[in-house]
Parts: sequence; structure tokens; C-alpha cells
Amino acid sequence: MFARVVSEVGKLDMGLHINHWSIKPDQDYVKISIKALHELTSRAVVYFVWDWWETITKSEDFLFEEGLIKLQNRFRLSAYGGPTVYGLLRTAYNQGIPAFYLWEEQLMQYGFGRKLVRGVATTFDGDSHIDSEFTTRKDDCKGFLHNLSFPIPEGEIVFSEQEAVEVARVIGYPVLVKPVVGHKGIGVTPDVHNVRELT
Repeated sequence: MFARVVSEVGKLDMGLHINHWSIKPDQDYVKISIKALHELTSRAVVYFVWDWWETITKSEDFLFEEGLIKLQNRFRLSAYGGPTVYGLLRTAYNQGIPAFYLWEEQLMQYGFGRKLVRGVATTFDGDSHIDSEFTTRKDDCKGFLHNLSFPIPEGEIVFSEQEAVEVARVIGYPVLVKPVVGHKGIGVTPDVHNVRELT
């Protein structure tokens, strides 16, 4: 039960794909293995659950929500914690693409062999000038993700309202409109359902 609870809490109420655990009994102890994405956060989760269960046995109060927020913040500060990086990792996991962080190079690697792609991890709290600049080049980003076999939504870069109307007609509504003003979702308008809303 402990392994299962640690695995569930380890998702940090953020939908993390941490869902594998195992138990191996030994003569004097039981070895528990839990899938981890970020070692420090995962270790903190184990101690968090241990402390939680200890307070339950002592009928004491436990500030679960506060502790969970601290764990979420610790994960967000990790190399995997930015929403874009984690979104890529989750999609890679769902597509069966191996992905991991190369500490010495400070790069994310997706895949192996001929399909191997490395790139600068995009985080929203501390973007470097390299990855920030890369994320503003939408065609390059789409090509990068396409090469990794990630599903890419249909879309085009347009330069006029007339082009936007034509592309939306071809793609089909609803569409999402993103002005070319950089990154971080600035100016995004989702769920545009018709020409009137688009213009």
C-alpha cells in the first residue's frame, strides 16, 4: 500500500506519468521501487508520505495541501518542471519515445540512434536566450517535434487577416490563433469558431 500511495502522491496532482512501482520481499525487509522523474522530488515524496502516515498513526494533524504545494514547486524548479518540457516528456512517454536529460550538456534527448534528437529544454521560469529564441521560431519547433514523431496540430503562419480566414477554412473550425509575439502563450485566443470571431 505504501508503494501505491507514494506513486500516486508522486504525480503531484499535476498529471505526471509516474505510474510504475514494484515490491520485492526479502528475508528481512521489503524493497520498494517507484518510477521517478526527478530524484530530489521523488525522495521528498517518499518522506512526505512517510510523515503523513506517521501522523495518522499518532492521530495528529498533517498539512497535506501545504506539503503538496512545496513538492510541486520543487518539481517545477527541476530540469523537467517547465510546462513545455513536461508536455514533451509526457507525449514522448505516450508515444513510446525514450527521453531523458543530459546533465553535462544541459540538453533533453529524445530517442536513440538515427532518430535521436537533442534540444535545449524550454522552461518558463528561467528561459535561456537560446531556447527562448528557438521557441519563437514556430516552423523550427514544429519540424523538431515532427522529426520526433510527436503529433503536431495542423496550422500555418499567416501574414494577413485574409490568409488567416483561408487557413481556418481549410483546417476547419474551431481554431486557435497565436500572434507571433514570442512565446509563453502571449496573445493566444483558443476556440475561435467562425470567421466573425476570427476577424
